Amino acid sequence: MYKKINNLLYIFLVAFLVSFVTGCERDLDIPPIDSLDPNLVPNTTIAELIQLYDGTQDFVVIEEDLILGAVVAANDRSGNFYRQIIISDDSGGIELKIHDNNLYERFPLGQKLYIRVQDLILGSFGGIVQLGGTVYDSGGLRLGGIESSKLPEHVFRIPGGEIPQPASITLGGNLDEHIYTMVQLDNVQFIESNLGMPFANPNQNTNRFITDCDGNTIIVRTSSFSDFASINVPEGNGTIKAILTKFVNDYQLVINAYEDLDMSGTRCDIAGGPEGNGTFDSPFNVAAAYANNTGSGVWVHGYMVGVIETDVDPFENNFEGPFRTRTNIMLADDPDETSTSNLLIVQLPVGDVRDAINLADNPGNLGEMVKLRGNLAAYFGVPGLRDTYQYWMEGMPDPDPDPDPVQTVFEETFSANLGTFTAYNITGAQEWHHVTFDGGSAFMNGFAGGTSHANEDWLVSPAIDLSGETNATLNIREAINFITSYNDLKVMIANDFDGSDPTTSGNWVHFTGFNRPPGNNWVYVESGDIDISQFDGQTIHIALKYTSTSSGAAGWQVSRISVVADE
Repeated sequence: MYKKINNLLYIFLVAFLVSFVTGCERDLDIPPIDSLDPNLVPNTTIAELIQLYDGTQDFVVIEEDLILGAVVAANDRSGNFYRQIIISDDSGGIELKIHDNNLYERFPLGQKLYIRVQDLILGSFGGIVQLGGTVYDSGGLRLGGIESSKLPEHVFRIPGGEIPQPASITLGGNLDEHIYTMVQLDNVQFIESNLGMPFANPNQNTNRFITDCDGNTIIVRTSSFSDFASINVPEGNGTIKAILTKFVNDYQLVINAYEDLDMSGTRCDIAGGPEGNGTFDSPFNVAAAYANNTGSGVWVHGYMVGVIETDVDPFENNFEGPFRTRTNIMLADDPDETSTSNLLIVQLPVGDVRDAINLADNPGNLGEMVKLRGNLAAYFGVPGLRDTYQYWMEGMPDPDPDPDPVQTVFEETFSANLGTFTAYNITGAQEWHHVTFDGGSAFMNGFAGGTSHANEDWLVSPAIDLSGETNATLNIREAINFITSYNDLKVMIANDFDGSDPTTSGNWVHFTGFNRPPGNNWVYVESGDIDISQFDGQTIHIALKYTSTSSGAAGWQVSRISVVADE
């Protein structure tokens, strides 16, 4: 019926550099209907197609002559969808990837389609099944679209379609049955901290949040290439229609057209809304920390309800235990909360705070109230508390009101490019470059064109001044696949690099022994604190040195490098 693709044995290498483009806005006639094979009769549903993908392999090629009947629920007219249309039938919805632009000209809303899915490919992104036509390598194998030249063999437009009517849903429950379908939420509003902000920041996909009047929230995700990206979010209460998607555990709304919002009514008062001012005596609750996710050295309190397990791909929320991950916990205002939109993700750096409250070593803390002090900032791509450096639980003495806080001396997240780092290509044709995974990463891979190549490539930070700093630590977030040796993926520091050739300038110290990925998947792993206090008071450069040979080439992705120290 179908066959599975092993990503080590059967690789489609179709190199497509993905960048968002905005579809043209103009009135169009309905496109002509395609000539139809009279033997083309639907014999499967979207739900049945999704069942063919069991997750045991990365991709599934459909071999049986299956015909799917569906209608277009969303397209790329506004620019918020790119090289994809969303199709639905009575059983559900799915993303159909097509490697072409201005798809709305051929696939307007409500267009009825017959799709011959034989030889098309099922894949998964963020745990949700998608349908495409190719597989390409971009720091890991990804599902790509049907080539435009292949469309006449697979996708047929026929008369009789209607624009799907949105399903009315409410927040706070399991919405999986509505994934990739048009939904409608009533009596909702954008959270207060989003007011006055555009739907999307320049040059990046952006998450905003809407809430119902009970305080349940959901992400509204918008591309900076959408034609409404620069418009400020509505300030009133009302209705939103959008395609419901999901990434790992987070439900998201993707708006098909700005006209699908009607939010001019009077805002409601949120039950169980934000409380506190961020002090020890009046800490922020989770609702406040989530809605106003900025500020340094603030106190937040909540119940410890679980962790994000980072040793699996994709990451998964664990609310029951046993727990495996020590680097984070999830806080909530309700000890029984499991909705990800009502959780605050807390980073636990190496040290006393992690030792005392992580749930892997302290499972009895599950459901207990804790106060934590740190910096409010995005973590795992959602509102979080980072650089946590103080904690308090019932029965403990009051904490030092003025401790020596840990401060971030340097951070690079590679969100849009290689940032402040400089790439040095010593040997080989492959070079360090930017990819979008994990919110943006630096990526190096000596494997290209179906074979491994000899390479030596360095990625070097700007000068980092540690004058007056003590107890400096380095933190790296990275993913490694097809590993050859950790010695081929070196993390090094020098205090005498002059900015020229790193192979001849600088006495580089190679750091080992810290937590690194296993090297057989694309799961990102936090290094924990790497002690670099030997460089306290000095000016340093950090280098990532990549080496590959014709007999083996690893893939190395680095999404964050930071240096923290005591003031």
